[in-house]
Parts: sequence; structure tokens; C-alpha cells
Amino acid sequence: MELFGITEARTGLEGRYCDAKVDELIDGRRGVWKEELVKEVFTEDEAKIVCSLPISKSGLPDKQILGYTKDGLFSVKSAYHMEMCRKRREKGEKSEGSWFDWRKLWNLNVPGVVKVFLWKALNDCLPTRNNLKKRKVIEDAYCPICGTEEETVTHALWSCRGLLSLVAKEDLELVAVVMRGVWFRRNAFIFEKKFTGPGTVIEQATVSLENFQMAQTIRKEVRVRPEWGRKGCRWKAPVGDFIKVNWDAGMSVKDGRVGTGVVIRDGNGEVLRAMKLCAKLNFENVIFEGDALAVVKAINGERESWEWYGQLVEDMKGVLKNRKRWSVQHVFKEGNQVAHHLFKVSLSFIEEQIWMECCPPEVQKIVIQENLYTVNS
Repeated sequence: MELFGITEARTGLEGRYCDAKVDELIDGRRGVWKEELVKEVFTEDEAKIVCSLPISKSGLPDKQILGYTKDGLFSVKSAYHMEMCRKRREKGEKSEGSWFDWRKLWNLNVPGVVKVFLWKALNDCLPTRNNLKKRKVIEDAYCPICGTEEETVTHALWSCRGLLSLVAKEDLELVAVVMRGVWFRRNAFIFEKKFTGPGTVIEQATVSLENFQMAQTIRKEVRVRPEWGRKGCRWKAPVGDFIKVNWDAGMSVKDGRVGTGVVIRDGNGEVLRAMKLCAKLNFENVIFEGDALAVVKAINGERESWEWYGQLVEDMKGVLKNRKRWSVQHVFKEGNQVAHHLFKVSLSFIEEQIWMECCPPEVQKIVIQENLYTVNS
């Protein structure tokens, strides 16, 4: 694979690296990027992106993935979003500077069907007579209710004389529900020859909104947060001669650093590092436990992983394939506290730190608590 991404600011390097390959940027022995060379070839921002890409430790072949989706796979939906992004870029729009703040729409306390209806209206996707005429479905674009102006979205939902100022336009949530009611009234008039009075439309909208918001309030009062049902979830020691490896990882966006915490314990809860260390020590019975459900599912899944971290997932699958008594399972974060705190501690270190049969004081406290729970249970 040839190198891509040489920017105009670095054109002086094009002649030197025009025939270079990606593998020349990788230290094959250590399985890491040659950061100094990457920084020499690419701009600072590009170099950061390149060096953040995971590299297969087992020498798996490269593969092309779609970088615009979470799973790395193409879909019609992903193509639609890519095209919409391209159009917005051409218009010079930014998500923050868009003509409408879509978060206000999706945060309205109204039924989902009303939000979708408003989204269609704001994007001029409703089959008004004006839109139908543009598509040569009909010839007459005048409003079927007032008959004085062409029926656009604005006219049908806002300025038609037949609306008679149904509701104070400051009450945004009620306005949204009323607008949908107005549209359904319009459809009933065209297709069923029925005309509902303005008072009935607003009354139905008010009752519908009140019922919906009351139901939402009740649901919030009785709904139990998932964490509440996991208060009794704690780390459990492995049974027999098994070794349990708990891991957690995360990123500090502010500092641009990634941290990983790994703790290995035996059946007594004693602190003994992850797959590579277990392989070196030739552990036969190992349980790997983490609270990243997506990663656990990817490792245990049969399909090939096409996510950006897919090479590492396939590496782990290869290791597990040769070790039948190793397994990877999910645990809630309440049962993964030691690894979680180790990950937080790791963000303060420049180099990798290893503790054998001991750990930082702030983590040791949690280990002792979990050991006591294991003994008493």
C-alpha cells in the first residue's frame, strides 16, 4: 500500500517518499509506528491520526474499512449521511452554525412522530401541493382549504386563513403537536371530504400533549436506573485453578492520552497483567473480564471485525483460538473497580508501570475490600 495524505505544506518530501510503503513507517519487530518518521512525512495533525491507528501484533494482512461508520461496513444509510455531509460542506455549513439548531427539535417533550413530522416540514419533505406540482404529480398548486395561495409547507402549517391563529406561537411544544394535527386535518379534507374546526384541532392537540407529558413524568418517577439494580454487583473471584484478568481503558480528551488498567488475580483475590503476560507465564485457565460490552461481543462474535480496532480484535481471537480454556466475558463497571481505577492512575504516568503482588495505595484499598467480600461470601 502506498503512502497517502502528503499535504501541500509538505510537498518537498514528495520526491523522497513518492514510492514509499506504509510498512516502512512501522517497526515490525516491536509492532509500533515509527513516530519520528511519521512526523517527518505528515503534518502534525495527520501524524497524530496515523500514530493512533492500532497495528496487528500477529501480522494480519491490511484491509480497507469504511471510516464513516462505527462498524467499518458500508450501508445505504451510511451513504446517505456521507452525501448529506458532502452537501453541507459545499454550502460552507457547520453543525454549530447551521440555520437551525436540530437539538432543540429532538429535545422537545412531544411524541416521536411529532418530531419526525417537524423534521420533514423543516426539510420541505411534506407532500404539499406545491411540492407535488414540482414533481409533476398535479397541475394545481393552490391550497385546497383557502384557495387563495399556493400550498407550501409554510402556508399549510402557518399562514393559511383556515388556521385562524389556532395557538399562541410562543408555546413551541403545543405548536408542534397542533401543526401535525393541522396536516392530518388537511389530509382528511382532501381524501375524505371531512373538515375539522380549528377549535377541535387545538383541543385534540392539547389533550394529546398533556397525556403524553403526564405519561413521561410517570415513567421518570417509576423508572429505575440500571445502576440501581447493580448495587450488589461486585468482583467475584475465579473458581478452582482459574486466573481472572480484569481490564479497563479510556481516554483523556483534554490531554489526548489513552490509559489502560489491567489486574490479574487468583482464586484468593491476590494481585498477580493481560493476554501477553498470561501467555508468557503459560497460564492455562484464564478468564478475561471487562465492562466494554461492544469489545467483548466483538471478540466472542463469529463475524470478522471491521471496526477501526478490528485488527486487535482479530489478534485476540487468534490467541483464544489456540487456548481453549481462556475466555472473555462482560462484567458491569461495579465489578471492575480495580481495573477502572488503575486506568485512571495510568493517565498520570509517561511510561508503562507494572506492580507485582502490590499496587498503588488508592487501588490497594479497593483490592482489600473486594478480598473481604470474597472471603465473607
